Amino acid sequence: MKVSLKVIGLEGVQEAIKDLGKKVQGVTEEEIRAVAIDTEKRSKENLIANKSVVTGTLLRSMTTEILPRGLEAEVGTVTVYAPYVELGTRRSRAKPYLGPAFETAAQGVDGRIGGKLEK
Repeated sequence: MKVSLKVIGLEGVQEAIKDLGKKVQGVTEEEIRAVAIDTEKRSKENLIANKSVVTGTLLRSMTTEILPRGLEAEVGTVTVYAPYVELGTRRSRAKPYLGPAFETAAQGVDGRIGGKLEK
């Protein structure tokens, strides 16, 4: 006995899966970019609110870089003393600016991505 099966429309399903993958990638990249830019903005606001701005160097040095594949971003500064402001030292209390900024900016990111994918 011989059984054969023919699937009709498989090419369309494969194409739809590819399109969905591209859409997921694009929406995720958009959200990563938005969270990174919002994190930088909020970090600067936190520095001002924490009264951490003396010369303005730390504030001006805050940057956002979207890494090549678009699924990663870096927000930060190259100033040597930035971690001391964020985390504190024996002689000065912590004045967190970057961590809280990211936590706020990233809230609900999964819901936003899901919402965009449903459209």
